[in-house]
Amino acid sequence: MAGVWWIILLYGVIHCYEDLCTNYNCTARLSTTYRDLSADKVIDGNIHQDFLSCSHTELGQTSAFVEVDLGRVFQLKNIVIYYRIEDNWKPYRFRKFELAVATGAFSQWILCYKDTTGFPYVPSSVQNIKCNESARYVRITTSYDAPEDKEKGAVLEVCEIKMFGCNVGYYGPSCSSCGGCQTCNIETGCQCSSNCVNSSCDEYGNCTDDCYPGFWGEKCQNQCQHVNCLNNVCKKTDGACLSCKLGYYGDTCSTNCFNCFGQSCSNVGSCYNGCITGFYGNKCDRACGNCNPNSCDRYTGSCDFCDLGFYGDKCNLQCTSNCYNGECRKADGYCFVCANMTFGFQCNQTCNDNCFSSSCDQDTGKCNKGCENGFYGSFCNMSCSSNCARAVCDSINGACEEGCKTNWTGRKCDECDSAHYGVNCSKECSSSCKSGCYSDNGMCIGNCEIGKYGNFCNNACHKNCKNGCSKNNGSCKSCIDGKFGVTCQQKCGAGCTSNCAQNDGSCTCKTGWQGKYCIECSPFFYGEMCEQRCSLNCLNGTCFSKTGSCISGCKGDFLDEKCAMRKK
Repeated sequence: MAGVWWIILLYGVIHCYEDLCTNYNCTARLSTTYRDLSADKVIDGNIHQDFLSCSHTELGQTSAFVEVDLGRVFQLKNIVIYYRIEDNWKPYRFRKFELAVATGAFSQWILCYKDTTGFPYVPSSVQNIKCNESARYVRITTSYDAPEDKEKGAVLEVCEIKMFGCNVGYYGPSCSSCGGCQTCNIETGCQCSSNCVNSSCDEYGNCTDDCYPGFWGEKCQNQCQHVNCLNNVCKKTDGACLSCKLGYYGDTCSTNCFNCFGQSCSNVGSCYNGCITGFYGNKCDRACGNCNPNSCDRYTGSCDFCDLGFYGDKCNLQCTSNCYNGECRKADGYCFVCANMTFGFQCNQTCNDNCFSSSCDQDTGKCNKGCENGFYGSFCNMSCSSNCARAVCDSINGACEEGCKTNWTGRKCDECDSAHYGVNCSKECSSSCKSGCYSDNGMCIGNCEIGKYGNFCNNACHKNCKNGCSKNNGSCKSCIDGKFGVTCQQKCGAGCTSNCAQNDGSCTCKTGWQGKYCIECSPFFYGEMCEQRCSLNCLNGTCFSKTGSCISGCKGDFLDEKCAMRKK
């Protein structure tokens, strides 16, 4: 209880200025809220510092703040902060806190105090901080993570914030009027910053004229920070440089224009007098390519000539490594000569390994010194036939120069010889093939040897064939004497004077025979071979061919059928 009376005594003795949140409507907010320990507790007038009397931000945050809105701008004198403290709870989370104020929601925050207490020490739980500033907003912030805290992160446990001061234009413990003073200091009354030109400022302390060199801000309270501002003069509104030292540009004069000739450039970096050697562009901020000499067009970066090994309008493209001596045409990178067994516009294609000495035409890639053994063609990309003797062939057309292996023939030894056929020409043609056989199936080419027929000439002509038979069907070309028919298996008529016709057996008859085929006796002959003449005594001279009996009887009186024995 003695501690509370001490606080009340302190409050009563020191704080004779207006208690702004007691006399006016304030609001408060937290960055986050733990349970129901809300921001309202920091402006409820209760200065007790136990857990339930204090506001509390959420655990586990990277930063935290408590903010009070006074409702309008006041002239502050001092701010008293009451932080949580109990017998078993020290204010270690209060280390490293910052107190700042601002005139508006989007105005720059002005730092009034920054705690520097380090572990294991703790700051006082009651902080009375002088802050002679015009402000509407008061904010306590922290990002401190206390090492002894089992909960990680930044936490604020503020119980009460008391802001003391006067309305703008008033000063002193009784908040007396400053009268017509342009700037009213909360403690002494009328006063302007020494940084204001002519010591001229308004009732809020804002300089009405410019700031002296080296300062900026509404009250000229900020020092110019940019070392390259000319004469250390910066803009009052934002601290940007009015102009820069030679060789620099930009609002903060932090960007150099050293590539400008004479380091002379505008406030946006445009070079007035061109570029130093090796650079181009409006700001001379682009390096020339591999130009020879090391200079290029100021605006385009184009080079007249390139260093060895580069090409392009800006000489920023590299000739391929296969260009001989790294030389290529500036316009398009064409290699004048190829190296490393390559060819093509930029020597980016490789000659065939089968080119003799791996040498090929630069433009086409054709092998220009012939092929290695075993290959042929313009690009030496075709293999000599494996059937070439010693696998050697003409490098242009692939013809086997030293002949063929056994059983093979042809310019490229890719055909079977006339006596062989099959996949590897390993099968022999029939010996009856007169002109050899086809390499793929062994069928005979042309005619068969006399006496044979069929696709493979492996069938024998009939024995009655004379001068062989047809290859296709075995039909005889002619027949031996006494035979006729397709295969000469039919006999000619017995009465034929000589051979009969092969197709139908017709022939010329011997004496005693008659008919187209001469197979019957004439009416005047009889017998097995029609060799006996009918009796002259037969009426009409005719008789039966088998018996010789007269067909129409006898002339005169005869006893027998052949009319050979007369009656007595």
